[in-house]
Amino acid sequence: MTPDHLTLAAVMVPDPVVMDPSATVAEARGLLGERDFDALPVVDGRGRAIAVLSWRSLAERPDALSVADASGPVVWRPPSAPLLDSLADIEREPAVVVQAATGPVVGIVTAADLARAFGRLAGPFLVLGEIERRMRAILRSRVHPGFLEAALEKLPGGDREGLEATSLGDAIALWRRFEIAEELGDPELYDRLEAARKTRNAVMHFHRPDPSAEELRALDTLAKNLRER
Repeated sequence: MTPDHLTLAAVMVPDPVVMDPSATVAEARGLLGERDFDALPVVDGRGRAIAVLSWRSLAERPDALSVADASGPVVWRPPSAPLLDSLADIEREPAVVVQAATGPVVGIVTAADLARAFGRLAGPFLVLGEIERRMRAILRSRVHPGFLEAALEKLPGGDREGLEATSLGDAIALWRRFEIAEELGDPELYDRLEAARKTRNAVMHFHRPDPSAEELRALDTLAKNLRER
């Protein structure tokens, strides 16, 4: 997994609730508590963040009566900002506000939001990992070790590091080489495996933040199907 290109847009909470600086501290406390928020952007008339209201800023300003007086400074980044470059701010600040150089707030990221986002992003990787493990196990159970070793040496790049080092694409090539899907009585299985490979490439390289609901269902169904082989 290479998260170098993961941006704040992939992990932010979009369209966050915002506060008017003229709101009262009582209103702010009520909103934070009722919605279980850690922090909220405080915005001007254009919808741009001018401060951040958080439990921390409230504790640091116990005598404040208005949101304007109870808020702390805003740290903001554009949606395209690399996540890795923003981690220190997310750890240090109550929240990082996401907005373009001009225009309104489009998102917010707190440490808790980041933890939830990584949990969400991890799901497809776990299912894809299971699919790859099941494919390798089926190859071992149905192909003579000598034939499998010879086939591994003929993979593009001359991969001789063993079956465990094969990618999903390599595993599919081996399945085709030994006609595994035909042997299982399901030739269309190749199409589902290729679809899983495309999903894997998209999420592994973060070409888009999340697989679609349809892609997730397809991955789960494929993993279940391979478990039963």
